[in-house]
Amino acid sequence: MLFNSNARINCSTMQLDCVLVYTFVVTVATKNFRKCNRQQPDWNECVFDATQHGLAELTRPYEEINIPNLNPYEVKEVTLSAGTGTSFSVNQVYKNCEMYGLIGAKLKKMRFDFEKGTLDLRGVFPKITITCDYEMTGKILLVPVSGKGTSNVTFKNVNSTSLLRFEELKKKGKTYLRFVSNELVMVPELVTFNYDNLFNGDKVLSDNTNNVLNENWHAVYDDSKHEFTEVANKIFLELLNNFFSKVSMEEACQYQMDGQVLFLPIRGEGPSTIVLENLKADCLLGYEEVKRDDKTHIRFVSSKLDIDPSLMSFEFENLFDASNFKKCDRQQPDLKKCVLEAAQDGVSQLTKPFPKLNLPSLDPIEVKEMLVTSAGRTKNFAVDQHYKNCQVFGLNKGEIYKFEFDFEKRTLDAGATFPEIVMNCDYSFKGQVLLVPINGEGRSSIRLRNSNSTGLLEYEEVKRRRRTYPKFVSIKLRSKPELVSFNFENLFNGDKAMSDNANKMLNDNWQELYEDVEADYKKVVEEILLALLNNFFAKVSLEEAFD
Repeated sequence: MLFNSNARINCSTMQLDCVLVYTFVVTVATKNFRKCNRQQPDWNECVFDATQHGLAELTRPYEEINIPNLNPYEVKEVTLSAGTGTSFSVNQVYKNCEMYGLIGAKLKKMRFDFEKGTLDLRGVFPKITITCDYEMTGKILLVPVSGKGTSNVTFKNVNSTSLLRFEELKKKGKTYLRFVSNELVMVPELVTFNYDNLFNGDKVLSDNTNNVLNENWHAVYDDSKHEFTEVANKIFLELLNNFFSKVSMEEACQYQMDGQVLFLPIRGEGPSTIVLENLKADCLLGYEEVKRDDKTHIRFVSSKLDIDPSLMSFEFENLFDASNFKKCDRQQPDLKKCVLEAAQDGVSQLTKPFPKLNLPSLDPIEVKEMLVTSAGRTKNFAVDQHYKNCQVFGLNKGEIYKFEFDFEKRTLDAGATFPEIVMNCDYSFKGQVLLVPINGEGRSSIRLRNSNSTGLLEYEEVKRRRRTYPKFVSIKLRSKPELVSFNFENLFNGDKAMSDNANKMLNDNWQELYEDVEADYKKVVEEILLALLNNFFAKVSLEEAFD
């Protein structure tokens, strides 16, 4: 059997006119946003993660799906009428407003209920800043106030809860959501105000008024929070409805696959594209005649279909768990930043293995055996070292500050700092340290603290089935720790005094000793890095890693 797979494809459109054409579509407009399958058991968790990821993407507009730039989000004009409150009864007109901080929202909850037609959304905005041209007239704490100029209102640590209600609309066979109401509550930890040019530029009165506003911000916000919330509500509903007027629920669909291809196990879930070229179809339809009101109607009861494409091509994204890792678009202007964030996010996830991607856990990473010979050594550390059953901790805690692909030169330039790398092994060695004979066998621990590492990697491109896979062939690694400490148990056959003295001598002279063995230690790390990257990119092509 050449292709034996249980597959459920949820994205399909069909047209029948004795020629049947199947087209499976992944919407290009939404490629920057993660998609979720409504049938998966953790669908709400997937939507939560997709929304948090999507917010970070909105540093530029997506005109094809009616989504503007959110950093800043621009509001042409807002009019707030004087309320009945005693603290802040002011008629306000704001123009040319820019809102910063919306993309910084930290979601706490996002849950759709399609039976009730609701979306429960909760989160925190660390900081929202609104700058505008303003005009105002009215009373603040019973004091008349007027002004015209520029304003800055900043909300800090805003807890936001929303219960949105939506309707499902059918258009051309697809389902779109239309949000019709929102019960929004916003509770800031602090609000600060700054209005330039109050009282026609009288600086003393203007400064005093701003001080009064900020000292009494809680009362001022309570009097005007209804108006602020109403504006936020309109913005929120507009953003959601703009998006869901362009993107149907079907366009967020994904494939599910579990079976085998060419006798090899295969499993995945994500967007898919299947293309049939030069499709010929023979269709034999069986029908029966139905008489109604002296008229003859045809009812089709069977069909026999034979299709014959000249070529059939498949593209399944996120096979072998690639969906766990952030993707970047090579054409996006901030590609370097995106790749850096994706690398940091990917490394932090490696606290568990990803067998389908050939990626082990980095917490710890296991090294079966390492040999360091004394050949060519200086007098500082002329020791034959044999390490087994090693566990290396701390690689997943690295802070990556550089991770840049050069697709023309086929290089990867990377840099990271590691607060602490710990290597625990079974060891045996024999030789001399600073002309002092030393031998031993037992457990060892080597710690490298605040290690700054840079690497320039070169790769070749390997083509397989229309995909491009990088194969890393070399690495130039530099690593400079701030401190290295050694602890070798059972030196000198368990003589504690001699063992303690030897460890002290090693640690007192760690810099000279490290320089002697640095090349061998780097070689081990280089082999680990090359193996990790090549394991990953043997499964994930550049086309899958970069949109």
